[in-house]
Amino acid sequence: MKLKDRLAFALDVPIEKAPDIIEKIGGRVGWVKMNFIFLEAYVLLAESGIDLFSMIRERGAKIWLDLKWSDIPNTVAGYVLASRGLGISMFNMHALSTIEMMKAGNKRAREVFGPDNRPLSIAISILTSIDQDKMNNELGIPGTVTDVVKRLAINAKKAGCDGIVSSMHEAGMIKKTCGDDFKVITPAIRFLEELKTDARDQKRLGIPSNAIAAGSDILVMGSSLIKGGVEAVERAYAEIEDGLKKRAA
Repeated sequence: MKLKDRLAFALDVPIEKAPDIIEKIGGRVGWVKMNFIFLEAYVLLAESGIDLFSMIRERGAKIWLDLKWSDIPNTVAGYVLASRGLGISMFNMHALSTIEMMKAGNKRAREVFGPDNRPLSIAISILTSIDQDKMNNELGIPGTVTDVVKRLAINAKKAGCDGIVSSMHEAGMIKKTCGDDFKVITPAIRFLEELKTDARDQKRLGIPSNAIAAGSDILVMGSSLIKGGVEAVERAYAEIEDGLKKRAA
């Protein structure tokens, strides 16, 4: 994997700020992750003649459509169909849904985009905002987070997904369980000095070098890059390189 492809920028900003941010750092990251801003880009920016999707692609970044689909199989297949023409390179579905649902999404992706040109299909495991207590007592899911993520990763691989989103704490286990080719994408990544002061609603956090060393393939960073700009992006890649050295040691 190219070094650039190991960093995804979470474009979680007010829509009016998005073009300027993409102008500054869009060409320096491998991926731009779009969730709610995807809808705003069409409703608001498009009316002003701004094509945010083209901006991102023209700067050399790939689009990750982060809508976390979870529905009946036929509906999820419809979501995949509706995403054609956006130029996306990755989409995701909730692994807490069924293998059948994920298979339906992947099947439609092969049909719509072609087997050699389809976007990466990534499953969502236990969100990094959920800790052991919330998972057990609020959601009623028994077992440890690690055990549940392992089961979801196995299901995602059976369904034909290319990888899964998890915290850095489950990355090594996923690689051992599903193989090196099964991608681990890790959100809740901060720089060391931000872990206590900028945790916000995240519970299972980590720093770039440790996440890569643990087995994560792609790191997701948002607020750290928004605040730090180009210097923060460069720092993130330096820490990713450090993590790769630790992994190889």
